[in-house]
Amino acid sequence: MTLTARAALTKIFATALLLVGGNLFACERLLGRIALMDAAETGNTKRLERLVSRRVDVNVVDQCGKTALMFAAAAGRPDATAILLKAGANPNLHEKGYGRTALHFAVSAGSAPIANALIAAGAEVDARDNYGDSPLIVASALGKDDAVKVLVAAKADVNARRTGPINRNALHQAAYTGNAQTVSALIAAGADVNEPAEAGWTPLMIAMLYGKPDVVEELLAAGANVNARSNSGWTALKEAEFRKYDGVAKRLRAAGAIEFVDGERK
Repeated sequence: MTLTARAALTKIFATALLLVGGNLFACERLLGRIALMDAAETGNTKRLERLVSRRVDVNVVDQCGKTALMFAAAAGRPDATAILLKAGANPNLHEKGYGRTALHFAVSAGSAPIANALIAAGAEVDARDNYGDSPLIVASALGKDDAVKVLVAAKADVNARRTGPINRNALHQAAYTGNAQTVSALIAAGADVNEPAEAGWTPLMIAMLYGKPDVVEELLAAGANVNARSNSGWTALKEAEFRKYDGVAKRLRAAGAIEFVDGERK
């Protein structure tokens, strides 16, 4: 070990010892926790296995309530995930801040292998974070198609809705962000194409916010009501015209969209 490395380790140890009030046992636990999470996040499997063999608590949390398993899932580290699960890591713990589970982190990273491993280990497929988002809602909003397929295969509730004023489901989120493949997968799994979200906006209306033609086609093919109206009388056609999506507006008219004279954009 070089003098520089030794000095750095000494500084880390001294800082940790100060944080725990000079308690050597507590200091050892703190350093073990830091090392565990670092190994999980960086995918250092040899180091992780050493720490696990020393009986470091694999479910210990950092100041934000995140576990090593969450760090591994967020970083897309399938080997580290496997080691932690085998050692007894709990896949259903929630972090403090947003209330996400390891599965939320895995699908956000778009890692189908990790999502599969977590579900096989007993992860709750419809777990909710503090905003009411399930892993499927998160994956759909981000367009993580492989993760969506894993969740759908695991029988995730495709019509589950988030809580709060923006109470959308997975299809609403996929339509909003313009992910046609995700929209198709959700519809195939039984998502309701005419389910209204906040203010009565349907997936087709929400899709007009970005006007992606392939998303529009998926929704129309699945039977989306082209003349559905929001709580204030707004329609998908009105939104397309408002945003000057001329091609999409033309397609909606061809599908039978009516030019209602009333209605407000709310």
